[in-house]
Amino acid sequence: MNNLLSAYFQRLLKSRLYWCLLGLMILSGIIIPILAHREMITYGTDYTLESRLVWHFLIIGFIVAVFCSWFLGTDYSDGTIRNKIIAGNSRLKIYISALLICVIASVILVVAHQITIIGLGTWLIAPFKTDIHTISLIIGITILATITFAGINTMIVMINQNKASSSTICLVVSLLMFGISFYVLSVLFSSDMAHSDSIVKQIYEFLNIFLPTGQLLNLINLQVTQATEMIIYNILILVISTGTGIMVFEQKNLK
Repeated sequence: MNNLLSAYFQRLLKSRLYWCLLGLMILSGIIIPILAHREMITYGTDYTLESRLVWHFLIIGFIVAVFCSWFLGTDYSDGTIRNKIIAGNSRLKIYISALLICVIASVILVVAHQITIIGLGTWLIAPFKTDIHTISLIIGITILATITFAGINTMIVMINQNKASSSTICLVVSLLMFGISFYVLSVLFSSDMAHSDSIVKQIYEFLNIFLPTGQLLNLINLQVTQATEMIIYNILILVISTGTGIMVFEQKNLK
């Protein structure tokens, strides 16, 4: 599997799309605190570093979907996966190596943004006002949610040989998860649900924490009271998506 990962890393280093995404994340990490600092000086706006750090939570799912679907989809369109099998690599090793490269690449994108905005934002805005334990949980769960997104998208691409359709499905799934989570959160904040103890409210509360998009929307408000559940659900989704992807990929007839 080391050879498979090595080949993936070589492709990653040559990927223009990946370098563009990385540049975008770093550039946004530079621009956001600069604009916040400018508004603080010009208009007296009261910004916190926490409020500027969380903006990218809204786009993580889409960024991971774009990268994974394009990067892994190229393996199918170029016939690389079939050649790897012919060369004697097991399907399990091929799947795991694909998952690992997507996880590593996606986490680097998110961490690069966070390091940039924290470093510059501490100087231009102000140090964190929230305790370090809460900030650590927020960053940790964000990275775990990113890994979960990578697992979901890897599964979609590895069981679908068509690069165009898998890219579309990845983006649609990300959009649906975000839409569902946004709707669920809006319902939970509605007056009808405020004092309700119905089974419907419990279902909404479960979906709000279960989906990684819902978790990120909660983290935007610095809500970490259910951090343990978020971690467990992310791991559960990752295990289920990876297990399902491996089982289907093992039986798939590659053309």
